[in-house]
Amino acid sequence: MSTDPELYQRIYLQYDDNNKLLLEKSQKSWLNYRDAQCNELMGSLTYGALGLASGFAHLDCEINSTKFRLKELSSLIENQ
Repeated sequence: MSTDPELYQRIYLQYDDNNKLLLEKSQKSWLNYRDAQCNELMGSLTYGALGLASGFAHLDCEINSTKFRLKELSSLIENQ
């Protein structure tokens, strides 16, 4: 799951080349962070013997993290 491509594209197009590179780096870092957080959650839940439920928790983690990121990205447009 990734963030809304239209929103990202709108932000991307308003930046100069240097800021575009920073936005790309920021997004890649955020995706790595989200994946690490949600994988760690899944690992701890699997270890706790939740089995299949850990997969749902992982998905929920990705969804909630992505919603938060969308709010962050939306604020970049609102502050323009």
